[in-house]
Amino acid sequence: MNKFIYRGNLHATEHWEYCERYKYPYIEVYRLNTTISNLFYDITFMKNIDIAEVSATITILTKYYYKFFNVNFSETNTDYSTKYLFDFSVLNSHAVFVAESLFDFLVNQIMT
Repeated sequence: MNKFIYRGNLHATEHWEYCERYKYPYIEVYRLNTTISNLFYDITFMKNIDIAEVSATITILTKYYYKFFNVNFSETNTDYSTKYLFDFSVLNSHAVFVAESLFDFLVNQIMT
């Protein structure tokens, strides 16, 4: 099973349906520009997960990530004004690692 899928992938619909059927997080990665990728995740169909708590944790992590890696926030697609943070930006070189780690983190949230 893939932990994420790239936007525009021919199997995106199948991947979405698989995640929904088996209650896994759906994560989609796409490039915003030459340095930044965006990660979108959906956990609304997962059971026993506190969406507000997950969103708050992701918000804190992204803020520290941007500081630590000196990411210019104005280049990102991250919008902290939304009620829940379901998408955020990372450096292209980190996109795969962060997407896979996000999947593991989200799956772990339903087990704890």
